[in-house]
Amino acid sequence: MHQEDQRPRKFVWPLQAMPLARAISLSYALLIIYVSLTPFDFNIHNGIAGWAWLNAPLPRFITLFDVSVNILAYIPLGFLLVFACYPRWRNFVALGVALGFSAFLALSVESLQTWLPTRIPSQMDWWANVLGGLLGALLAIPLGPQWLSGSIIRKRFDQWFGIHWAACALFLLFPWSQIYPQSSWLGTGVWGHAIFASVDWGTMVINHVAQEAVITALCWLGVGL
Repeated sequence: MHQEDQRPRKFVWPLQAMPLARAISLSYALLIIYVSLTPFDFNIHNGIAGWAWLNAPLPRFITLFDVSVNILAYIPLGFLLVFACYPRWRNFVALGVALGFSAFLALSVESLQTWLPTRIPSQMDWWANVLGGLLGALLAIPLGPQWLSGSIIRKRFDQWFGIHWAACALFLLFPWSQIYPQSSWLGTGVWGHAIFASVDWGTMVINHVAQEAVITALCWLGVGL
């Protein structure tokens, strides 16, 4: 046998999909829809077409805060979509998918905001959202999902959670359930009022905010298990 044949060969891990990234991407997209369209008091008979904002002039006053929030809101979405597309679509193909999905989601949300009395859709918001999705995807490409696929971290994750990986998505989304100004987002944590309405929580050691957080965490844990 030749000496060259005795050299150890580098083991190539098979490319593995990332269902957790897909679940979090879908959940985050639904979160964007919820936050952008709350309180869902649509008035489709206001006489304004859903695409009218595309031809509307830019707002007279554009604040740095609004632009920054719109950009930052879509950066995680673009980042997660690159990992969610792996291994079927990678690199710049995944970049195109992330950018296209971010643009479509922002377009749909802005169009629906036309019929909300408390929302004002604008091209500036849409461009800021698209830029956020692009920045998130560009941040994910240099990292590359390859370093997680087949790695010891991925093997340990599968060993610990197995088919119950969706529970991790619930834990990661828990902080968003306390989003301001909804103190009990999606109805979590409000059952204490109905069951213990006569109790004066002001005299308790644990205040109302901490109680809601504990109840909500237990609800998410129960669903995850």
